[in-house]
Parts: sequence; C-alpha cells; structure tokens
Amino acid sequence: MPSKHITLVGAGNGGGAWAQWLQAQSVPMTLVEADALQFAALQRMQAAGVLAEAALLHNVVAAEAGTVEFFTANLTVESGLLSPENLRHLWPNLRTVLVEPVHAMALTQLFEVEQDHQWLILDCLPAAALLRAAQAAQHQLDVVLARVLLTEGNQQQPEGTSLAELTQALPGFALLTIKSGRHPQIAYALFVRDYLSAWEDVTQVLDQLRTTFLQNQVINSELIHAKNLQEKKYQELEASLVNVNQQLETALQAKQVALQAKKSLQDRLQKTEHDNDELLKQQELQAKVQQVLEADMAKTTQKLDAESRAKQVAIQVQNALQERLQKIEQVNVDLLTKQEMQVQAQEIFKKELKQAKEVVEKQEQEKISQLKNLDEKFKKERNSLKEEIEKNRESLDSLVKIGIGVFQKSSVSGVDIFDADKINSLLNRDIFTYSIINCNNNNNYIFFHVVNDYIPKVMVESQDFYEKSFLKIIEQLYQPGSIIVDCGANIGNHTIFFSSILNADVIAFEPQPTNYALLKSNVVLNEISHKVRIINKGVGDKKEVLRLYQAKKNNFGTFTYDKDAVGAERLGDVEYFEMEVIRMDDELSDIKNTISVIKIDIEGMELPALKGAAGLIEKHLPVISVECFSKSILDEVKKFLAKYDYFIFASENATPTFIFLSKGNVFHGELVLKNLEFLSLDKYKDKKSFNI
Repeated sequence: MPSKHITLVGAGNGGGAWAQWLQAQSVPMTLVEADALQFAALQRMQAAGVLAEAALLHNVVAAEAGTVEFFTANLTVESGLLSPENLRHLWPNLRTVLVEPVHAMALTQLFEVEQDHQWLILDCLPAAALLRAAQAAQHQLDVVLARVLLTEGNQQQPEGTSLAELTQALPGFALLTIKSGRHPQIAYALFVRDYLSAWEDVTQVLDQLRTTFLQNQVINSELIHAKNLQEKKYQELEASLVNVNQQLETALQAKQVALQAKKSLQDRLQKTEHDNDELLKQQELQAKVQQVLEADMAKTTQKLDAESRAKQVAIQVQNALQERLQKIEQVNVDLLTKQEMQVQAQEIFKKELKQAKEVVEKQEQEKISQLKNLDEKFKKERNSLKEEIEKNRESLDSLVKIGIGVFQKSSVSGVDIFDADKINSLLNRDIFTYSIINCNNNNNYIFFHVVNDYIPKVMVESQDFYEKSFLKIIEQLYQPGSIIVDCGANIGNHTIFFSSILNADVIAFEPQPTNYALLKSNVVLNEISHKVRIINKGVGDKKEVLRLYQAKKNNFGTFTYDKDAVGAERLGDVEYFEMEVIRMDDELSDIKNTISVIKIDIEGMELPALKGAAGLIEKHLPVISVECFSKSILDEVKKFLAKYDYFIFASENATPTFIFLSKGNVFHGELVLKNLEFLSLDKYKDKKSFNI
C-alpha cells in the first residue's frame, strides 16, 4: 500500500531511526518537533540538503488544540506531554528539567487537506490518546506506527500509553508487528488498515440493500395489482354511467313526448294530470339519481387522482432503487479493484519483509562476529595488562608505600581512628587498600582508599573517573591555563581529573581527616603534587569550628553538620570530627591567576560557601557547579547568583548538581555557542559517511 504522504510526529533532531529512514523515501512528508533545540537541528539538516523537500513544523501535537504543559526531561527522547516522573518505572534516573505552558495543535489539523493513503509515525507518548481524539480523520490513513509501553498491568503505567488502548483507538486497523527499542518495555507497534474486514462490512451492507430491493419489488407488485383492481372498478363505473346516461336520454325523450301531448291534448289535461304528477315524481327521482351519480363521479375522479399520484410515487421509488442498485454495483466493482490492489500490496510487502529479515539476520551475524573479535581482543589485552601488573608489582608496591607514608604524615592528631601509631595495625586488618583505574586515555591512575568506600568502588567497576559525564562538561567549559577550585575534594577523583586530564592548577579543600590524608597520598602517587594545593579546612561564610557526622556508612563523601540527616537514634554511634571553617575570599586573597571553575560539593554548606566567596565570584565570574539536595536549596542558590547574572547551563549526577554560567563573562557566551555546535556534531561522530 504505497503512501502518498508520510507524517512523523516527534522527529527529534533528525538522528533518530525514523528520521533516518525518511531520508531514503521519495514521497511528500511532514516532520513535527516540539523541542526548540531539536527543531533547530532539523532546520540545519535541511539547510545542508538532507530532507530538502520535507515540511518542518515546530509544534506540540496534542489531542485537542490549546494550551498544554510541555515537560523537558534529562533524557531528550522522553520529553513531551507526559511528566518524566511517570516513566520512572522504566527509567529510574529520569527527571523533569523544565515544565512550560505551550500552545498545541490537534493531531487532526495535520490531516485538514483530504488525501487518502497517508502514513503516520507517532514517536511520542501518549499515542493512544492522540489517535483516539483523531478518529474522524483516520479514514485518510493506511499505516500507523506508534510508540507504546509494554508494561500493561503495572499501576504506574500512564493512561494512553498501552498497546490495548492503542488498538482500541484504531478501529478498522490490524496490528502487524511490535518491535522493542533501546528499552525492552518501550516498543513501536505497526498497524495497517484492515481492508478485508472493510470489504466484508460492505458486502454485508450490499446484502442488506439487495434484501431491501427485493422487498420493494414485492411492494411494487402489490401496488400494480391494486392499480389493476382500481382500473377494473373504474371501467365498471364507466359502464354504469353509460347506462344511466341512456336512461336519462330516454327520460328526456319521454318528457318531450309528454309536453307535445300536453300541447296537443290540452283538452285532456285533467285526465293526464295524474300522469303528469307521476312524471314529476319520476323527474325528482331521476334528479336524485343524477345527484348520486355526480357524487359517485366526483369520488371516482378523486380515486383516479390518488391512483395517478401513487403510480408516480411508485415510478419514483423504482427509479431511486435502480440508481441505488447501480451505485452498489459500482461500489462492488471498486471494492474488488481495491481488494486486488491490497493482495498485490501484501505480496510486495511480504517480499520486502523477507528481504529486510535477511538483511537484519546478516547484520546480526556480522555484529556477533565483531563482538566475538572484540571479546578475544579484550581477553588478550586483559591478560597482557595482568602480566604487566605482575611485572611491575614490586615497583607498584613501593609507590603505594610512598603513599602510605604520606598518609601517615598527613593524619590529623586528636582523632583516635586516625592516630598515626595505629596505621600499620589498620593496614593489617585490611581497613585501607588501593585500586588502579585504567581510563579511556590508556593511562593508569592509582587511588589509595578505605576498603568498601562507595566512590572508589564505582570507579573500579567502571574503570573510569567517578561522575565522568559531569567531568566531561567541565572539560568543555574549562579555560586553559586557569585555576580550578575543588571544594569537597574527597579522596581526589575530581582533583586528579582536573590536574592530570585538563592540566589545570587545582586548589582542593577537604576538611575530613581520612579523606584529607588519602587525597594527599593520591596526589603524590599520581605525581601531580606540583599542580595541586591541598587545604585541610572547610569553607563557609564566616570563620568557625563545626562538628561533622558521617551520614552514610561506608561512604566517606557524606559527612554533614546536619544532625537530622544522620538521625537521633544513630547520632551516638557514627564517626564525627571537628573542622575549621574559613571564607574563600580570605584564604584565596593572594591568588593572581584567573579562577575559571569553582566546584562545590560539601553536603549542605554550598550556599554559605558561595556567600564566603562573593569577592572571588565578582572578580573572576567563574563557571560554578553546586550540588543541591532540593528545589528550595536550588532556588536560594539561583537567587544569590542572580546578582552576578548567572544562569543554569546544565545539570548532572545522581544528587542534582547544577552548572552555572554568567552573562557578564564573554568567554561563557562563547562556551554556550561552542557547546551547541559540539552537541550537533557529536551525534554523528560514529557515522563514517559524515566524517570523511
């Protein structure tokens, strides 16, 4: 069933599977996208000559036209009319980035121009709700491909997203196939118009019309029979009228004879008076008979008129039935023609489906072969790495001993568990260990840490730096040759990335004694001491001494001054320490070089730290990253930074972390433009035909 027009709702930036497929089609098409950045990417693609003939619409499509809420999610493909939180049973980390009211167009507006044999692709949710509202225009569609959730029975499933609802919203269509996407419970359902059922419905209507026609023929026969009876009665009445007329003529003749007799026989008048009276009586009787005959003639005339009208109605009914029969016969011919076309289209579709299946099977075999080769390569590289580690074990152990020495010298006195005299006994009990991280740049980084500490555990599993996506954003925003301030450096994950990968000078604040000692050891072990200045203090808006508690067991990055975060029942059993708090404006007043990035992750003291760095912020207008546990904290941070014209550029990490840029910093404006260009090009980094 070839298409005369294809409409894609939810076209994205043109890099999706359906937009890519449309590039190979030669029929008229319309691409609809609601997100401004995604639509801008579509326009750039069209300007470059791709989808040159397609019509692009920047609209939100809803069940009805009007104002709706549009949700922007941190996973772009899930932005739309549904709140991202309704899809967390599928994407646990999905969240809403922005909610804004927008004017939406109805799905039916896309089909205002009557045109049959259209295809519709709905790459958005809830598809069933949109199609249900557009059933009046579905007669123009032959094929519908829609996005559905395969989680029926799940109480968290949003309305209008299930396959059952989609099937009910498409009467007259048959489900051909279902194909899961990147998520196994998110799929695309392909529906085609069920012309066979439609033909059966028309055949049933045709049978009903034939039955009605036969019934009308019977009625027509009865009308003809009634007409014949009326004609027979009419003939009998005519014969009666002729007889009456003859009698009247005879009576008139008798009257004339009587008058003549009266004139000629006046002398016999008395004798004939009696006869004359009788004649008068006969005349009166004849007059009454004549009146009766005239009344009968009037009734007969009315009956003849009624018969004439009935005959005309019967003729009109017969003509209408003949016209309807001709139309039915024409519809039957058209249906037979369409049925033949459908059979041909099904044969073509079967051949194309078979060819596509062969291509997919071939591609799957090639992918399996590639994966096997990669697995063999990985095994060889892993064995080679093991051999290299064994060869260098002696030198590595020596390096770790250097780190242990630094750790011992860095330990803070006054805290029993960190007493330098107990370090060796702690090591013997496997309290501390070290891990080697082999990152994508093929460099090995060593981290000395507490056994089972959360952050190193994640780093070992991923063989990469912790919060890598956040670090990649900072890498794009960092101004080469400038300073990065790391508040809450922990054991050095971010600090080592900044100094080793970005080649930046780093000022690291870490007040917690164990983390401070481990941080100092890891800086030495990774040979970046000359680039990192470590300060064993906390940061805030005034000088003071605070007591910090460990909020989560086995996570040395969760120390907080907030007792409520620990819980009164655990307060006496958790580790704590006292830290000196300073203002960054005081501690870093001697800095000459530019500070381009300030990262703050200090367990609830982010706003006081910003207030204590107001002078540095006003002077340098750096990139600022702030961890915010709640929306209320974010609102306070935004309010404080607004006086320096800061705005949110991005957000990352499991605990919401927001990256701010300033309108007053010209370099930040250039960063925004470069980032937009990077995002556009990064989508095609793996496309060989583009990277020639």
